Amino acid sequence: MLVHYLLHRWEAIELFCKSISKYEGDKEKETETEDRKDKYKPEFTLEDFKNNSAIIHATRKYSNKKHCEEFTEKAFSNTNKQLLYNLGLWIKAGRPVILSETELTDLLKYIGEKDTLDRYDNIMPVEFSTTQRALERTQWWLYNFDDYEDESGNIIEGITRAVVYLNPFARVEIVNYKPGDKMIEVYKGKYNVEENKYLRLELTIRRTFGKDLTILGYIGENEPKEIDLILGQYHNIDQEHIYSGTVLLQRIATPVEGELAPKFFNKDDPEEAKLIDARIWAYFKNKSQNRIRVKPGIVTMDRFSVWLNKQDKKRKQRGEVKGSGLETIE
Repeated sequence: MLVHYLLHRWEAIELFCKSISKYEGDKEKETETEDRKDKYKPEFTLEDFKNNSAIIHATRKYSNKKHCEEFTEKAFSNTNKQLLYNLGLWIKAGRPVILSETELTDLLKYIGEKDTLDRYDNIMPVEFSTTQRALERTQWWLYNFDDYEDESGNIIEGITRAVVYLNPFARVEIVNYKPGDKMIEVYKGKYNVEENKYLRLELTIRRTFGKDLTILGYIGENEPKEIDLILGQYHNIDQEHIYSGTVLLQRIATPVEGELAPKFFNKDDPEEAKLIDARIWAYFKNKSQNRIRVKPGIVTMDRFSVWLNKQDKKRKQRGEVKGSGLETIE
């Protein structure tokens, strides 16, 4: 079976740059003469490729098929003559780079890295997951810890319940509610069952692409119809903010026609709190274990110290700790 490999953009650029620099270096050695009149002067060395401009220049030069065919004749014996041309073209266009095992192996041998083939991702034959197909057309509640600051400056804590639609052909949609902004946000993307044990959802807000949400949950090797609960974690990027935490997905037993409404449930409101299963409240009881936010804008130790001092003062004001000694940091 012929194996192909999928190269990430910078993997392709690395192969391209190393091949070009070796080829031009070898050409210089071959034209070495005593009077040095006809010596070829390389346009590119590996050191040059530290600058993006050199990469761009090289892709332009080797978009000439004549240069590429000369390269192939020198470097390989049985490889596609347009290999370097195609590689440069794909890099310029930002396209995925797919090489056959023969093409990739020949390039690696040429640059002296023939033992590194296992660094690259090979494209496996498609395996249709029966579990994934069985999850199509199911709907789920998605619970996660949330909080926001009200108009009086009070921190309101609770649980947000979003709606997840697992649609045919691995399409997924999540309708979420942001209590602080009192607005609905819709994520769309793809989902996949990995190793028949994990459900992975990868989504963005398509209107703005302003967020990048990944959810990974454990489903085990059970029959899909037996799964009514999935525990997992999420990771999200919102402009400057990076945050992650735990999630709980609960199957909606009877699919509902039309859209279901997402909602925030205030933990201090008895009427709202009783609408959520007590076991779910128990799962999200410990705030520190259910959400982590990375503070944006901290890129120096000085800023880090200022932020730590502010956090220390807040904890002391809330009576959580007597102080951590960070108040001595200037």
